[in-house]
Amino acid sequence: MVTCTSPLDLAIKEQKSSKIVLVNPNNRKPNPLSAIEPPIWLGMIASTMDCVVVDAEAENLSVWDTVERVLRYDPDKVIIVVMGANPSASSTPKMPIARKVAELLESTKIPVLLTGLHPQAVDEFWHTWHWDGYEQTPPVAWDKLPMGTYRAHNWHCLGKPR
Repeated sequence: MVTCTSPLDLAIKEQKSSKIVLVNPNNRKPNPLSAIEPPIWLGMIASTMDCVVVDAEAENLSVWDTVERVLRYDPDKVIIVVMGANPSASSTPKMPIARKVAELLESTKIPVLLTGLHPQAVDEFWHTWHWDGYEQTPPVAWDKLPMGTYRAHNWHCLGKPR
């Protein structure tokens, strides 16, 4: 069963586990001019626990490639973070891809958790732990993200080849 939780509560509850893989699902259309943004919420969650990050969007991984990469780590638990910096432009389109990744991983009997705005919005389908506030938000774990792969939506206007 896929479960959903809020980012900070999830991070606090999972701190003691070291076999966790966090996933940023890839919903990017193959276009050389597309923006590639760092997954801020995933980075904040990653900063609170011993985990591995699979940024499928930054690496342009397919659903199958994402699942294969996750399985290489032999995780005890997988957390799919369905949340971007711009919720309406990045979170909504991630849901179909996140669901496919979750379904494939669940078939391996690995517990899968979804977190983000959209998974939390449907209470009748998801179990949600509520979060009290932003004052406890941890910093982003930049060192766990492939920083060389991100670019702004207008990167091609900045005069630097990618």
